[in-house]
Amino acid sequence: MSGVALFARTRRWRAVCVSVLVAAALAIACGPLAVSLSPTGDAQVRVALLVPLLPALAIAASLVTPLGGQERVGSRSLRRPELTHLLAFTALTIALVGGASLLFPSRMGSDVSMDQGAIAVVRNILALTGIATVSYRILGTQLGWVLPIVWTILPPLLIPRANQDRSEIFTLLTQPDSAFTAFVVASVVWLAGAFLITRWSPDRR
Repeated sequence: MSGVALFARTRRWRAVCVSVLVAAALAIACGPLAVSLSPTGDAQVRVALLVPLLPALAIAASLVTPLGGQERVGSRSLRRPELTHLLAFTALTIALVGGASLLFPSRMGSDVSMDQGAIAVVRNILALTGIATVSYRILGTQLGWVLPIVWTILPPLLIPRANQDRSEIFTLLTQPDSAFTAFVVASVVWLAGAFLITRWSPDRR
């Protein structure tokens, strides 16, 4: 088995590709719909903005392998291939899920969070993939899912919609396309995940 084939198998490329395709299909099928993450119903968000959570978890989890201990003592560093892996699948997710979101209008009406289109979807892909990579890298496979899911669910539950503009970073995932700070923070979070790949050995606890 070639080195590329072995790397692809241990990083579960096939499963990650399936997760990206499923996310794109969900964006097409459910993208125009909105769900409320708040019991009061005042924090509605497009389903398409939540869809990136699926490939983000799959990409980050694929970077923590059963062979992690053996790979760390190997003669060749896998940091560059892993970084390429993260970049390639993030780009694939942006292309398919972000592209699918272009099939829907960016404004969904007055009863839904406004101006949440393809830019917001791409921003959420970066943010969720980044925070998932950080979480899996530090917390390991058993708890790696915690941070991205908490970031997705908790802010709408704690912060009323009227105050979300004043908490742009915490409520990043539900911000509109025009939220420049949110996009910058999402990019920084993704870069933090990429940085940890080069500096932090994964924990499989």
